[in-house]
Amino acid sequence: MKNLKRILISIFIVFTFNFSIAQKVVGYMDVNLAEASTRTDLMNWGDMTDFIYGFITPDANGELPDPFSLTLFETIRQKCIDHGVDLHFSSGGATNSSMFESLGKNPTAVANYANEIADMLESTGMKGWDLDWEFPKTASAQISQVNILKAVHDEFLSRGKRDEWKIAIAVGGETPSVGSQGVYHTDYCSSDAFQYIDYLNVMSYDIGRNISGDNNHSSYADGVNNVNDWVTKGCPIEKIILGVPFYARHKTSRALPSGGFYNITYGKISESDPAKYFNQNNSGDFYYNGAPLLKQKVDYIMGAGGAGVLIWEVTYDRFDEYSLLKALSDAMSPYGCDAPQPDLGLDQSICGVTNLQLDGGVETASGRTFTWKKGIQTLVDKSSTANTFNVTSTGVYTLEVWENGCNSSDDIEITGTLESPDLGGPYELCDPVSVTLDAGISSVGRTITWFRDNIEIAGETGKSIEAKKGGVYKVSVMAAGCSAVSASTTVTSEVPYANNDTVCNSGMESILIANETVKWYSSEFSSTPLVTDQEFIEIIDNTTTYWMGGAGSALTEYTTLKPVSSGGWAVSATNYATKIEVLSELSILKISLNPSSAGTLKLNLLNESETILETKSFSVSGGTQEISLDWMGIAPGTYYINAVGSSVSLIMDGTQASSDFLIEGVISSDKFCYEKWSGPYTASTNYGLFTNMKISAGKECMKVPVTIVVDPTNTKACLTVSYEAVNEEPFRVYPNPSTNEFNFFSLESGVLEVVDLKGVLVSKINFKNGIVEFGHKLRAGVYILKVETESTAVSKRIVKK
Repeated sequence: MKNLKRILISIFIVFTFNFSIAQKVVGYMDVNLAEASTRTDLMNWGDMTDFIYGFITPDANGELPDPFSLTLFETIRQKCIDHGVDLHFSSGGATNSSMFESLGKNPTAVANYANEIADMLESTGMKGWDLDWEFPKTASAQISQVNILKAVHDEFLSRGKRDEWKIAIAVGGETPSVGSQGVYHTDYCSSDAFQYIDYLNVMSYDIGRNISGDNNHSSYADGVNNVNDWVTKGCPIEKIILGVPFYARHKTSRALPSGGFYNITYGKISESDPAKYFNQNNSGDFYYNGAPLLKQKVDYIMGAGGAGVLIWEVTYDRFDEYSLLKALSDAMSPYGCDAPQPDLGLDQSICGVTNLQLDGGVETASGRTFTWKKGIQTLVDKSSTANTFNVTSTGVYTLEVWENGCNSSDDIEITGTLESPDLGGPYELCDPVSVTLDAGISSVGRTITWFRDNIEIAGETGKSIEAKKGGVYKVSVMAAGCSAVSASTTVTSEVPYANNDTVCNSGMESILIANETVKWYSSEFSSTPLVTDQEFIEIIDNTTTYWMGGAGSALTEYTTLKPVSSGGWAVSATNYATKIEVLSELSILKISLNPSSAGTLKLNLLNESETILETKSFSVSGGTQEISLDWMGIAPGTYYINAVGSSVSLIMDGTQASSDFLIEGVISSDKFCYEKWSGPYTASTNYGLFTNMKISAGKECMKVPVTIVVDPTNTKACLTVSYEAVNEEPFRVYPNPSTNEFNFFSLESGVLEVVDLKGVLVSKINFKNGIVEFGHKLRAGVYILKVETESTAVSKRIVKK
């Protein structure tokens, strides 16, 4: 129920207003207009909440220019700072949207564009970005639009800025109200886009036909129809910002007079009689939005629960008492509210508890009251002290915080079913070496049980655990009167594991045993191992942390392709490529080749569809030379490397290699190159242009900490247990005593039995050499561990605490 709004949108103004969290008056500006510089200093910046700088548009690779080099950027930025206005920027525009479709189809370019946008917001202090793509008309284009929006959303999220930085898209105003002869702008945007945006900027102007039967190209009825159609499309009303014009168009043709926009701006139209034109919507046959119509639109969009209004173009205004911007600001004023916004959090379940305390996070204060409702029933009416409320039954509860005659509110649904846990994932342990699995639920009144590989993890009853081992983890949640729920996730691990150890006194021997042969280090950043072994035995004086690292080379560099060229002849780089099969993720670091002369070299990495994924240009001299590429994180797949776009010829090696190239599990390449005179690349009889390619593959995982604790006060850990043993050397049991599981390490295979002190067989395990875990479900007490192998029969006492 959380964040779902129940909205009735009507063509009539509703005077029992739903006060919106946002009361936005957004000024949009095209800085390239002839009079932009003069008008920037004249505007009343304090009448806006937000300002959109148009336009900063990417190239085909997603690169953005330095904003401080652009027209008026620093001037506008400082104006926004001085007047408390949130500055955003827009990419695109009516005449500059052609690159977006191809950009959105290129994963590398999309990721780069998202990174560039985030970098720009971070470096300038701007608050958001608007995609003004006019328009993604085809299904393919709309997929590109969603790809771009998702990439920006994910980039903001990864930087922890998703709540602070806003995402908007501009959409058109013609709607299904036009009829069969018209253009439906709601068809020019996929509903999949709405999940990634904060605001939908509806350009409810330039309406190409007489939608509502009146003369205005941006009438009240047009605005209502536009909003209704976008809500029907699936956009939440609270994300919609209604666009209004500060310029006019002809009543029938919607044409502009000779001279274009500047001859029909409100500022130009109103010159002869400002008071008259301020209060009406036309000058002859040219129609715009005067102050009364603007107020109607503000009342409509705010009453419906929308986010505010947007102006195209804000500099077309007057800059005196007849300013339309001032009229908009005045019209928005009743929707401003001093009452702080409460937040009741996510929906909750009452399972397992008799009551829940709801708290909106708003403190009591003079002149502030709190009203609590369940559905339409008022439970507490304007209390000065009831900033929290205890609920004992299911339902939708609303908190209204009242101050100075208006309120801000939030609601929450209390259900009678357990909320479903979500562990996320899957996860891979490498960097970091552990992961916190959080069920995302309350533990109050709940019985929570954790499992790894279907074995209960003793002692773990909270809503989260730290996973240090690979396996399938499951959490099960139960509460009285409600059906149990559960969730699972998979953790894979590329790091070793060992239990911590406790000794009672300094000078005692401690033994750490890993699940594989590892390098043991004295510190996390040490590069020299103390020993490489599965066991680490040390005399301990103080509590000490040691660190384990993989014994093998996790991140390895390789060289592939022919080591040197066999000579050849100069050819155009356009027709040749080397084909590689990437078998596991890798990076291409360097490659060698032989330009026939000095010039510009351009190397490209293409996928199997021959789409360029990476490109890099160099200035080269003649002769064999090594080029640094640093193409990182290349996923498994088929790729081509070519030099299309170079200004130099390259030496073609006509002698094939003696055999294909293969680095097992990493990369393979044929002993010949591929050529293309037309159509796709095909195998050639020649070797090719490239030699001596250097790659890196594998992962450099973090070291894993293991701690030996010296604690003479820990009586349980220091309990001495006598035991009978015959030749214990082939195996070890640790930790002993244990509060959870025991680890049994043996160099041989055999049978392990656990017998209680009454002689009852509790558990029997057939084991192979290595480590076996057991004892998860043993009750506290003393047991006899019996081990039998071909060479040994041993009994040992173990203690479960």
